[in-house]
Amino acid sequence: MRGRETAASRAKAATLATLKRDLGKEKIGHLDRSRLIDYGKMRAEQGAGPVILGIDIGVIKMIITHAAAVHGLDISPEPVDLARVALKRLGLIGKGTERDRRPHHGRAEPPLPLLR
Repeated sequence: MRGRETAASRAKAATLATLKRDLGKEKIGHLDRSRLIDYGKMRAEQGAGPVILGIDIGVIKMIITHAAAVHGLDISPEPVDLARVALKRLGLIGKGTERDRRPHHGRAEPPLPLLR
């Protein structure tokens, strides 16, 4: 599937672009617990929901872990874990709700005989 852009790859690219825009000028060592909590609050004020914010924090942890493991940077992902706990307690990070796939009022049901 190389060469074809999927919805997942577009979502990852958008997440990375947002992180680069918002945190790209920060030195990786300056991303401490309080800076990450401030970032989470800012993203929530911008309209990022609990699931999106959780994804953002997860990607930050992935980048920091990669930097430490692959490139030997002396940085710990622990501040990210602590920030995640704080943001969760603040209600800014959470799980998504299960979506109901039933048709809404005024929306036609799919023609089942055509699917057989």
